[in-house]
Amino acid sequence: MIRSIVWISIILSFFTGCVPQPNTPSKSQIQCVAEVIKVEDATIKNYVGTVLGGVTGGIIGYQIGGTKKDNQIAATVGAVGGAFIGSMFDEKDNAQKLTIKADRDRQIEAIVKKQERLFQVGDRVEFSMLNNEVTDVKLVEATKQIMCGRFKPSSIAKQCNELAKAGGNSAESHQVYLGDSQGEFILQLQTFSAKDQIFVIHDNKVIFDTGCIGTNGWKEAKIPYNGFSEELTINVNPNCLKSEPSTQWEFKVLCESKASQNTKGIKAKKFVGVMTQRDYDNATNTWKYKVVSQNNKESIEFDSSTKIMYKNDLISFNVLNKNDVDVSSIVLLQRNYIEGETKNNSVNLATNQEEIKKEEEVKTTNLAESLF
Repeated sequence: MIRSIVWISIILSFFTGCVPQPNTPSKSQIQCVAEVIKVEDATIKNYVGTVLGGVTGGIIGYQIGGTKKDNQIAATVGAVGGAFIGSMFDEKDNAQKLTIKADRDRQIEAIVKKQERLFQVGDRVEFSMLNNEVTDVKLVEATKQIMCGRFKPSSIAKQCNELAKAGGNSAESHQVYLGDSQGEFILQLQTFSAKDQIFVIHDNKVIFDTGCIGTNGWKEAKIPYNGFSEELTINVNPNCLKSEPSTQWEFKVLCESKASQNTKGIKAKKFVGVMTQRDYDNATNTWKYKVVSQNNKESIEFDSSTKIMYKNDLISFNVLNKNDVDVSSIVLLQRNYIEGETKNNSVNLATNQEEIKKEEEVKTTNLAESLF
């Protein structure tokens, strides 16, 4: 009986919206030094009163229930009532909501537990980010320079222009690496007739939400972003009304590089080859690449601030003005084309030219119409 009451109380705590504790140290993708510009009281729910109230109310209800059946009913009612009363004693205003400002007028919000020394406006703080969540906020010396370190892409993130997903009744979450902490991307989606919800998180906040919709065709939206993270988190809440036996959805994330935006109307040359070199230059904070052509007679070397996840893979991309590579046009053709240490040997590549020609003719924008 006691075990049943405990389980009821635990379930009640989940129904009231149990959340993980923020401001816990963990592996980070970026670290920044910034300034606190706003402080508000906040509450991190711990549900201690809710659980204890539920257990106590359940026990009292069971004791006064009478028959075995009445005992069970009374225990359930007591647990619910006790949990409600106990929730009133859960600690409130036990945290601070900080608005933090760094360089480039970038701002982010973080909720931290109250400590002996409370954060104040004007404090210099250091914080980390992981998967678009702020972690490990701590006070630093006021003389420390406001700046951010280099962003480290997560191992699970897909490159923009590479991520295309389809699914059904299961909720899903995906990381997308954009290569920059500010810019614009295109989200193309289709939720058919059964209603689904797709929303995008950047820098610990939702920057786009479809709402609960059935699109009955492809839709698209151009979404600007600006902040600290170079990744997006895209969450899918399928069958959001829970009114259909099954559902289907699809989405794609597309990006256009600054180079391609500035060179519209210039005829691009398609280049096909294997990425044989990818090295990071600490002095310039850029990645240096070398791609060898399919007949081993040409090679292209270029730099980019974006880490491209195609080492030893067969790829194609557009080249503008000799060696001006449009990074956003890179398309994966075959994984692991070079095995082991053969990357330094001569490369003899065979590729399906007709397949590449078809890929050039495909225009994804024909699949979509404006969402707004």
